[in-house]
Amino acid sequence: MKQPQYFRYEQGYRDLPTDILIRLADLYHTSTDYILGRTDNPSPPQP
Repeated sequence: MKQPQYFRYEQGYRDLPTDILIRLADLYHTSTDYILGRTDNPSPPQP
């Protein structure tokens, strides 16, 4: 992903597609809820 596109997601100009959200959560070893600001716990859920 190019930097300008990432910037648009960070600034809220565009919504993050679900598949990208999941890949980012996997990349950073966190939960999608943490990325979305729905929790303060960065740990991914345990299966």
